[in-house]
Amino acid sequence: MALLITKDVSIMGGISVPQIYVRFGYKVDFSGKIIYANTLSFLSKESYELGNPATGLPIDGIPDFLDLDYLRAEDGIDPLSFIHDSFKTYLSTDKTNEIAVKDPSTGNKQYDPSTGELITETVISLVKFAEENEIEIIDLN
Repeated sequence: MALLITKDVSIMGGISVPQIYVRFGYKVDFSGKIIYANTLSFLSKESYELGNPATGLPIDGIPDFLDLDYLRAEDGIDPLSFIHDSFKTYLSTDKTNEIAVKDPSTGNKQYDPSTGELITETVISLVKFAEENEIEIIDLN
């Protein structure tokens, strides 16, 4: 099982490649509630099969490790399927933060005059790596 990301990706200081093939390793913690997943990225399935599978390319935007909350009863009995689905979602979703809105003239936080609640806005802290339709789960055998 692997992810195939089909989009122009810049690697190694500016070399553009049309796709990235991502394989995963993982361990489930003793409690069974967290999966520690690691990624190995390659130029293609063929480069994975021909090379040393333990050495992948570092790709900006694809984390080397990701800890995933896992509930077997809800997430299914196949950790590898869960990891692939979770990584696909992670890579195709903007990461956001809620921040306080500040008065541009004073820099002070603004509060709603009718409720007294802090006024916040959502900002993108990390732009998604790819669109969902650019990421495919492959090699299901």
